[in-house]
Amino acid sequence: MDDELIYHYGKYTALLQKFIAIVNSQIKEVRNKMNKQEEEYKQKKVEVKLYKEEIINAKKGNDVILVNKYEEMLKSAEEEMKTAKIKKTEEMEKLKVLFPQLKISKEKLEWVESQTKAIGKNEEYILEQWKIRNQTLINEKINFVEYLQNGSKLIKEIKEADDLLNQIEHKFVEGKK
Repeated sequence: MDDELIYHYGKYTALLQKFIAIVNSQIKEVRNKMNKQEEEYKQKKVEVKLYKEEIINAKKGNDVILVNKYEEMLKSAEEEMKTAKIKKTEEMEKLKVLFPQLKISKEKLEWVESQTKAIGKNEEYILEQWKIRNQTLINEKINFVEYLQNGSKLIKEIKEADDLLNQIEHKFVEGKK
């Protein structure tokens, strides 16, 4: 029984470590995109300022064609600046989703590791806690589907882990009888 539980915990630990690696890489990717958008935003902000100065200079020279040209360029740069800011905000929203998932996964990993150490001390308590954790996993599985495109494989493996737990629990209950 203990060997099966240790195997189960080991498999779940490996899944959590894979998931944490995936989330960390996604966080890194999102941060890189945010930095790129921030640089683009700053560049467009400088362009807007330069176009405004050129418009003022062109108005002093009474060159209507040049003023119109700079005004068009100014509008285009302002739109690009707004777009860059919107994209950065979208990336920030992604981070707001990823960080809680990372935190939860790390807490679960710590919990599984602590439970592995506690095997043999109180098997019934461990199984009850495992049921609670699995119920939490099932509830969070819905969120993972919504926010992670590549999470479907991990969810399938979590379901397999849940089925394995049910088998272990069934054997444990039979062993008690």
